[in-house]
Amino acid sequence: MGILIAISYGFSSGLIDYQSRSDQLPVTAQSQSRKYTLLHYERLSEGISLLEARILVNDGIEIKRSTSTVVIRWTNSDGSTITATFTNNKLTDKEHTLY
Repeated sequence: MGILIAISYGFSSGLIDYQSRSDQLPVTAQSQSRKYTLLHYERLSEGISLLEARILVNDGIEIKRSTSTVVIRWTNSDGSTITATFTNNKLTDKEHTLY
C-alpha cells in the first residue's frame, strides 16, 4: 500500500512528468504524419559519424558522394527534408525544411 501511495504521489505532484522532458516536442497533426521530425534534426549534432546518424535517424538516401564528402537526405511524404553533409565521416553541416 505504501508503494502505491508513493507512485500516486509521484504522478500527482509532477515528479514523474514525461511532458517536461527536453527531448520531447509538441505533437501536431502535421508532425504525426512525418517520419522525420525536428527531434531527429536536433539529434544530428556536429561531429557525429555517418553510422551514428544512420542509427539515430535512419539510413536516408545518399544524394552526393565525393572522395571525402557524403550528403544524405531524409524525406517525408509531405516533401519536407533533413539534409546532412559528412566530411571525412563527421557531420559538418545540416539543414531542414521542417516547419
